[in-house]
Amino acid sequence: MTDPDLLAKRLAIVETCVQQLRTVVSAEQARTLQAMTGFRNVLVHGYQEVDLGVVRNVVEHHLDDLLTFARIIRERFLTPPPDDAA
Repeated sequence: MTDPDLLAKRLAIVETCVQQLRTVVSAEQARTLQAMTGFRNVLVHGYQEVDLGVVRNVVEHHLDDLLTFARIIRERFLTPPPDDAA
Protein backbone atom coordinates (compact mmCIF):
# COMPACT_ATOMS: atom_id res chain seq x y z
CA MET A 1 0.00 0.00 0.00
CA THR A 2 2.69 2.50 -0.92
CA ASP A 3 0.71 3.94 -3.83
CA PRO A 4 0.06 7.59 -2.79
CA ASP A 5 -3.32 7.67 -4.58
CA LEU A 6 -4.52 4.56 -2.76
CA LEU A 7 -3.27 5.92 0.56
CA ALA A 8 -5.00 9.24 -0.10
CA LYS A 9 -8.30 7.51 -0.85
CA ARG A 10 -8.11 5.51 2.35
CA LEU A 11 -7.24 8.55 4.42
CA ALA A 12 -10.18 10.41 2.85
CA ILE A 13 -12.44 7.67 4.19
CA VAL A 14 -10.91 8.16 7.63
CA GLU A 15 -11.52 11.91 7.40
CA THR A 16 -15.19 11.38 6.60
CA CYS A 17 -15.58 8.87 9.41
CA VAL A 18 -13.91 11.14 11.96
CA GLN A 19 -16.22 13.99 11.06
CA GLN A 20 -19.30 11.82 11.43
CA LEU A 21 -18.25 9.72 14.42
CA ARG A 22 -16.77 12.20 16.88
CA THR A 23 -18.97 10.72 19.63
CA VAL A 24 -17.54 7.24 19.06
CA VAL A 25 -13.84 7.94 19.53
CA SER A 26 -12.07 9.63 22.41
CA ALA A 27 -10.85 13.21 22.07
CA GLU A 28 -7.26 11.94 21.85
CA GLN A 29 -8.13 9.46 19.11
CA ALA A 30 -10.04 12.16 17.23
CA ARG A 31 -6.98 14.44 17.34
CA THR A 32 -4.74 11.66 16.04
CA LEU A 33 -7.14 10.81 13.25
CA GLN A 34 -7.53 14.49 12.39
CA ALA A 35 -3.74 14.67 12.00
CA MET A 36 -4.01 11.75 9.58
CA THR A 37 -6.48 13.70 7.51
CA GLY A 38 -4.10 16.65 7.45
CA PHE A 39 -1.49 14.28 6.03
CA ARG A 40 -4.04 13.14 3.47
CA ASN A 41 -4.67 16.75 2.45
CA VAL A 42 -0.96 17.26 1.85
CA LEU A 43 -0.92 14.18 -0.38
CA VAL A 44 -4.07 14.94 -2.33
CA HIS A 45 -3.95 18.68 -2.69
CA GLY A 46 -0.21 19.13 -2.90
CA TYR A 47 -0.08 21.80 -0.19
CA GLN A 48 3.62 21.05 -0.01
CA GLU A 49 6.02 18.71 -1.73
CA VAL A 50 5.43 15.12 -0.66
CA ASP A 51 8.44 13.30 0.75
CA LEU A 52 7.96 9.65 -0.20
CA GLY A 53 10.19 8.69 2.72
CA VAL A 54 7.65 10.25 5.07
CA VAL A 55 4.81 8.42 3.31
CA ARG A 56 6.66 5.14 3.63
CA ASN A 57 7.41 5.79 7.31
CA VAL A 58 3.74 6.51 8.03
CA VAL A 59 2.58 3.39 6.20
CA GLU A 60 5.19 1.13 7.82
CA HIS A 61 5.25 2.51 11.37
CA HIS A 62 2.16 4.52 12.21
CA LEU A 63 -0.84 2.43 11.31
CA ASP A 64 -1.67 1.45 14.90
CA ASP A 65 -3.90 4.50 15.27
CA LEU A 66 -5.82 3.56 12.15
CA LEU A 67 -6.12 -0.03 13.35
CA THR A 68 -7.39 1.20 16.73
CA PHE A 69 -9.99 3.29 14.93
CA ALA A 70 -11.05 0.27 12.85
CA ARG A 71 -11.36 -1.84 16.02
CA ILE A 72 -13.54 0.79 17.71
CA ILE A 73 -15.83 1.02 14.69
CA ARG A 74 -16.02 -2.77 14.38
CA GLU A 75 -16.87 -3.17 18.08
CA ARG A 76 -19.39 -0.33 18.05
CA PHE A 77 -21.19 -1.06 14.79
CA LEU A 78 -20.41 -4.58 13.63
CA THR A 79 -20.50 -6.59 16.84
CA PRO A 80 -23.93 -8.08 17.43
CA PRO A 81 -25.56 -7.07 20.72
CA PRO A 82 -25.43 -9.66 23.49
CA ASP A 83 -28.22 -12.20 23.37
CA ASP A 84 -30.30 -11.55 26.49
CA ALA A 85 -32.22 -14.80 26.00
CA ALA A 86 -29.19 -17.00 26.69
